[in-house]
Formats: sequence, structure tokens, C-alpha cells
Amino acid sequence: MRDLSDSNKKRIQGEAQRIRKLKGNKIYDGFKFDLINCLEILQDNEICGYAILPSKEMRSEAETSFEENVIIIAEDTYIAAYKGNPRARFIIAHEIGHIILHYNKTFSAIGGEMEEEANCFAMELLVPTEVIIQDIKKCRSKPYEYANLFGVEKSIAEIQQNDCRYRLSKKR
Repeated sequence: MRDLSDSNKKRIQGEAQRIRKLKGNKIYDGFKFDLINCLEILQDNEICGYAILPSKEMRSEAETSFEENVIIIAEDTYIAAYKGNPRARFIIAHEIGHIILHYNKTFSAIGGEMEEEANCFAMELLVPTEVIIQDIKKCRSKPYEYANLFGVEKSIAEIQQNDCRYRLSKKR
């Protein structure tokens, strides 16, 4: 995430916050963002649609069709996300990031920076910077605690925590 400029990170953080705050979006189990509900909210607000296809018909676990403004999710991935699987949750959040950040691009144009932006968006949507920074200032949580709290993989929580620590160190 440090490869992205501070202004780009701030833009992505703002977009993730905007999506989290859409009317009807829910948090469940304390801090876990309800991605399944979010897909419905995005569709209801005509931001994008989503489709669930049989996993055997998919080339990947999920993908974005910019031409149709739709996130296409393999059935196995959708069910796993519904059940709280951290990896599946991240995959769907990543695709939401592509729709929100790259709606005017074509799928063939997706490259390294766009993937990094979608990853950054997914982390911010699932593990909000402002919550982590507040917690770091109190010196409380470890990455595995964040992982459990937000329903993400430990590696994602660790990346987000390290990035927040880096941001705080730059402000000093």
C-alpha cells in the first residue's frame, strides 16, 4: 500500500467511507462490515449490480464487468463470504473497489496500480483506518485481534495496521 501516493490513499479511504455510510449498510458481529448486505445496497442505489454464477462457469472467484457495471461472483465465493470467510470477503470487497474506483475503465486495462487501488479499497472497507489509528494510539490490539474483529485474514489486518503505524510516524 505504500506504493500509492498519499493523495490517492486519501481518495480511496474517502470512497470506502462513503460506501460504508450508504443508508442501509450494516455492521454485524461488532465491527465486521456486512458485504452481502452492501451488494444489495449498491444495487438498490443503482451504483452497480451483481450476479452470482455457478463456480464451474467462472474463470475466477469474482470479476468486474465494467461494460455492464456488474460484479460477477462465483457461487462458492458468495456462499463463503455469506458465512464470513475472510478470503471471500476480501475478494468481494476488492471487486467493489474496482467498480467504485475504476468504473470508467475497461477490464483489459486493469493493471498493477488498479489492482493495488482495489486492494487498498478492500482493506479500507473492511478494516477502516480511523478505527485502527485510534486503537494504535491506545496500544491495544495485535493483528490477529483485528483479523477476528473485522473478519479478515491476519495478513490483511497486519498490512493495514503497519500502514496506519507508518502514517502516524510520518505525522510526528
